[in-house]
Amino acid sequence: MKKLLFFLVIFFNQSLIAYTITFALNKGDSAVSPSFLQQIKADFGSSIFVETGTYSGESTKVAAQIFPEIYSVELNQNLYNQACSKFTQQSHVHLYQGHSPEFLRSICPTLHARSSSIVFWLDAHECGTGHYHDIVTPIVEELRALAECNMNDAIVLIDDMRCFGSTIGDHEIYAFDGYPSFQKICSLLKDINPNYTCILAGDTLIAYDAMRYNPSISPVAYACTYSRMYNTDDTNDEIVNYESVIAKAIGKELETINYVYRDTTLFDSSEFHAYLWTGLIASEHGNHKKALTEFTRVLNKGYTHWRIYWYQAQAAFNSGNETLALEALTVTLAIHKTYAPALNLKKKIKSFDVGVIQ
Repeated sequence: MKKLLFFLVIFFNQSLIAYTITFALNKGDSAVSPSFLQQIKADFGSSIFVETGTYSGESTKVAAQIFPEIYSVELNQNLYNQACSKFTQQSHVHLYQGHSPEFLRSICPTLHARSSSIVFWLDAHECGTGHYHDIVTPIVEELRALAECNMNDAIVLIDDMRCFGSTIGDHEIYAFDGYPSFQKICSLLKDINPNYTCILAGDTLIAYDAMRYNPSISPVAYACTYSRMYNTDDTNDEIVNYESVIAKAIGKELETINYVYRDTTLFDSSEFHAYLWTGLIASEHGNHKKALTEFTRVLNKGYTHWRIYWYQAQAAFNSGNETLALEALTVTLAIHKTYAPALNLKKKIKSFDVGVIQ
């Protein structure tokens, strides 16, 4: 709770600190942002950049302007050949063709012996270029390869986190077919190094050893990470407090939530946090009908945690649908019997009903 209070205080005094990790968009249409990689290098003192999924070579090109050594692997033969042509004049860029986990197992021991704080940009997800052994993304094998090579001082960046689902209880709610859950990824990262902290920075997951590094993290980035990591049926109110921070996102962080996560809702398989966060922001901005639609979608996705019914109840009440609000409150209070805000709202609605009868 003390940590949450700290984040809330800082959130309302954002001019006090310039955060180095924020919930901001770190990638354009085809390449990672130069400012993002520059900040990663500054925060972690890295000199070697290892990329899986060269693709068009645009991210490789950006990294080549920032890091002294670049190693990149691409499965698709044609894309690999094109990249080789593109970087013929840059001797510090080393390109490989093959399956990324095998590449990591072959190159990591040598790099690990020479340097610490290597940055790994894991972005070999299938994107129409073909995949290996019917695997849409080799991310699980890639992380296992890093663990096998004892890369416990690495800085691991995983792109396209909007595509990863969530573990809820003992089952998974998928976002895109073939992608593991957010929680599974974080668990695999802990296998590499138990001291890893995972932070969701826009569409990118950042993992680093919290005993060695201490970058400043924005309250929204921390709250979004907490929201996606949350996997319990308890009645701890702290999750609601964290998600209230998300609702109050402003500037680039608000734009990122609206752009990256809201766009995924165009796909029926979208991960439910896209709807949840959009609903929270809509509520904060007084668009209660939109919020009600979004929270109902979360429930329809199969995520029926008590707080979602609480959010639905508030949105329904503020939209003038007291019947639905009472139904959602009934579910909320059946699970969290002592939740004061829900008890107060129920009492308020009941008092309205009595007033109408009188």
